[in-house]
Amino acid sequence: MSRLLRLKIALVLMLLALCHAATADVGKRQKEAYAMFTLGEESYSDKLYSSAMKSYLDALRIAEHDGYNEITARVYNGIGNLYSTQGDYQMGVYFYRKALAMSKYTGHKVLQNAILNNLVGAACFIGQVDSSIVYLRQLELNKVKTPDYKYNILMGRGLIAKSQGHSGEAAGCYIMAREYAKVHHMDFSYIDTSNSCLAMLYMDTGHPDSAIFLLRKNEAWARSTHQSDQLAETLHQLAMAYDAKGNATIASACRMEYVNLIDSIHHSDEFNAMKNEQFLYDAKKNASKINMLTKQQSFNEQQIRMQNRWLVTLATGFVVIAMLLVVAYVQKRQLRQAYDKLYDQSLLTLANDSGDDSNNHTTASILTDSQRSSLLDNIHRVMELPEEFCRPDFSIDRLAQLVNSNQRYVSEAINDGYGKNFRTFLNEYRIKEAMQRLADVEHYGGYTIKAISESVGYKSQANFITVFTKLTGMKPSMYQKISKERR
Repeated sequence: MSRLLRLKIALVLMLLALCHAATADVGKRQKEAYAMFTLGEESYSDKLYSSAMKSYLDALRIAEHDGYNEITARVYNGIGNLYSTQGDYQMGVYFYRKALAMSKYTGHKVLQNAILNNLVGAACFIGQVDSSIVYLRQLELNKVKTPDYKYNILMGRGLIAKSQGHSGEAAGCYIMAREYAKVHHMDFSYIDTSNSCLAMLYMDTGHPDSAIFLLRKNEAWARSTHQSDQLAETLHQLAMAYDAKGNATIASACRMEYVNLIDSIHHSDEFNAMKNEQFLYDAKKNASKINMLTKQQSFNEQQIRMQNRWLVTLATGFVVIAMLLVVAYVQKRQLRQAYDKLYDQSLLTLANDSGDDSNNHTTASILTDSQRSSLLDNIHRVMELPEEFCRPDFSIDRLAQLVNSNQRYVSEAINDGYGKNFRTFLNEYRIKEAMQRLADVEHYGGYTIKAISESVGYKSQANFITVFTKLTGMKPSMYQKISKERR
């Protein structure tokens, strides 16, 4: 054998060894990324949301760098689930869309369908019904032979029908989904979901007894299997059902257990820690990109010119940063002073408010002055009872019933006497009660904004924040923060 041939053989063997080593290293990193993802899934199941986020991001660092599209898609879907669990469906949709984009490179239909199913529900919850329809159509075209495929199709159709106001069609879809789950012996969580959606339809159509019947089944299952998330949601719905039925005692008990349970499940510190993990990951990722671009630039410029530019850039950067810090400090201080003034003004408003702005009427009335005055006195007495106007179903009809009058007279008395409509009148009382509870750190200091909003009668936290900000000039979270600082 010639010397040249021996050298060629040795070179080939060396290349094969290097390829084998590289392949082994790739397999090891892929397994590491999948292990991190699996750990994130387990933490999510255990409701350790900040730990789940950390594990997901650890997997994402490897998967994005090495191009593992399937793991990347699964991680984005998991992060979307984290945000959706906390009620932030806007962020949920953002990550689900990223997951869907990555999943299309994998050809993995089951994974794509899981993401599409999440997008159908999350998009409905934020009012993007047209997008939900598009995702459902994609799901219907992407047929797979899995037990939950047909169930998800039926539930998706029901959610969209409900969002469009077609209650009958939605109910039919939910019932078919539930029966499908029973026939195919699927886990009770599928039946629980169908019952929950169906119960809300019964509530909307004025059949609280039917809703309670279904929800009690869900409650029994959730308690027996220790499903705290499902139990919390079921208790919330039961409270509304019993309110609609007029049973305030049971409704109050359900709502109290729900508030205690939801605060333990979705603690704000856990949610903030989860978001902080994602923020740090994005910051490091962006820093890595900037560093790479800087290195590329260094190969295209002469060393002396590059150094001079960096000196100028750094000097300018320090000056700009210093100026921005000064401006930010001044603005922050001014903003805090403005918040303090708003807070003090709100305290004065609470202290001086008598709840009586009567005798402001300027238009013709069907009520005499004596009738109006008497009716306004009765209205004022009722509105001194938070347990009444803080009920979620409190309405002008309920107020009229309590003052032994009718809706028309009550509406006119409020319009003439207070110069505002009933909805504005009710919002002001509820927001003032919320201000008092937010300031009462001793009794309500541990309540979340969501819990406070529900305690004064708001079904939507977003609506509560909007009305509170409009009437006070600041968000309830800032109001609560100042109250705790001044304790």
